[in-house]
Amino acid sequence: MIAVRLRYLAGMSALLLSILLLANQCPTPWNGTLGKFRSGDTVKVKTTASWVNVRDAPGGYAIGKAPRGWVFVIVNGPTDESLDGEEYTWWQVYSAQYETVASVITGWVAENPLELTSTSSLVPTSPPNYITSAGSEIDAVVNETTNKEGSMDWYNAATGMTYCLGFVAEMFTGSQSTGWGCPEDDTCSCPNGGKAKFVSEGKFYTAAKCWNPPKGALVFFSSAPINDIHYGHIGLCIGSGEVAHVRAEGNVSVDGIGDVVDLSYIYTYDGWAYPPEEWVVGEAKLLWETMQSMPTPRSWAPAVVLGAKIYSSRRVFLKRKSAISQ
Repeated sequence: MIAVRLRYLAGMSALLLSILLLANQCPTPWNGTLGKFRSGDTVKVKTTASWVNVRDAPGGYAIGKAPRGWVFVIVNGPTDESLDGEEYTWWQVYSAQYETVASVITGWVAENPLELTSTSSLVPTSPPNYITSAGSEIDAVVNETTNKEGSMDWYNAATGMTYCLGFVAEMFTGSQSTGWGCPEDDTCSCPNGGKAKFVSEGKFYTAAKCWNPPKGALVFFSSAPINDIHYGHIGLCIGSGEVAHVRAEGNVSVDGIGDVVDLSYIYTYDGWAYPPEEWVVGEAKLLWETMQSMPTPRSWAPAVVLGAKIYSSRRVFLKRKSAISQ
């Protein structure tokens, strides 16, 4: 009897061993529940990283850079693949924004620089009313901004100084005057900084806590000091994770936010803010008042000159009253 039981146990053990060996030979495909993240999870690039590469495949070619704090949604993964002799776990992602699902940076990112985040903890939850009402104006400013690429108008060859803040302000208001000392913090070396103004008003969205910047946002960077003054750096988001800004060489350039961080004189991507209400609504109301005083729109109507900026009749009359009369 004992011998029969021993043979039975030995047989069962052999069967279990065969099952285990077979399971090891046929790994279960990923079903969205294995690994550190799951399909549909919202993740952020850790703030301990300056930026991370987004690649065309696991361990593949870099096709873009995402700065610290950048928000992604997990699409697929994980996949293990080596890069430069090191083994990494990779996740397929796309960029996420609160106002729309936008696949502006899509690819594969290594797992280590990513961390899980909750969409309810990200700011802002919605754009302010004046931004929503001035959508066509924001689009017009962005279009004009991209047309300035390559311009040296915001560079002083005599002093070697560039005017990144003046460039962004002029795109909205027609004037480089902002009343801000510089883009960076309010410090003794640079009083009345633009970033500090937004922080004090609770309108600055830091990289660690914010959604990705939308089109028309002012994007802030910390930078190397010039003559011991920390001016910082600012650009205008034109959408798709890109900003128009004035480089240290003096030219207006359109670059990915991660690529800006990779410049030798830029330290970090700090976050973003909506342009001040007076930059957007003030100009829009002025345009509307000008429209009201003009005759019935014609395709041949002359250009309208407002301050230092010239608006074609087409741009003026394309604006809807509902968008600019708030």
